[in-house]
Amino acid sequence: MKEGKKKLKFNILDLLVIFAVIAALILGFVYFRFIRTERDDVWVYYTVEVEGRLKGFHEVIKHGDEIRDVLRNYDMGTVVSYRVRESMDWRLNNETEQFEQQFFDEEEIVEVKIRARAIETEDVVFLSSGGGDIRVGMRMILEGKGYSLQGFIIEYYTEERGGN
Repeated sequence: MKEGKKKLKFNILDLLVIFAVIAALILGFVYFRFIRTERDDVWVYYTVEVEGRLKGFHEVIKHGDEIRDVLRNYDMGTVVSYRVRESMDWRLNNETEQFEQQFFDEEEIVEVKIRARAIETEDVVFLSSGGGDIRVGMRMILEGKGYSLQGFIIEYYTEERGGN
């Protein structure tokens, strides 16, 4: 019995598959290396609106408080500032059939601005800590030192981090 060298055979289908895989790798490399713009050295400033808190709640929030995600325990940034507004709602007056503002004396709305390190791509802003992406309208459940916040992101913007 004679054993010879096995000869590799490629048919046209094998060559097409190999060509497609190589082309996909090259296109992926070009896209992620040169076309897709990503900035990983940015600060994201986002504002979470917290409604229906008792008057005086804002007094426990301090500039520089570290904020964490309650559910996943991720670092979500630090408090930069906050703004307090009266709690109000629009109600329909059945007699006049007009909408009227109704203020709630016992409650306040707190808008908390938070700063965090982020990675910015063309489509989305991700927190560097792994805390997920930042989108307007996204519900957040956060905790600070001695308090928790539950609200929605109402705005965000990014800027270069610079030296600090």
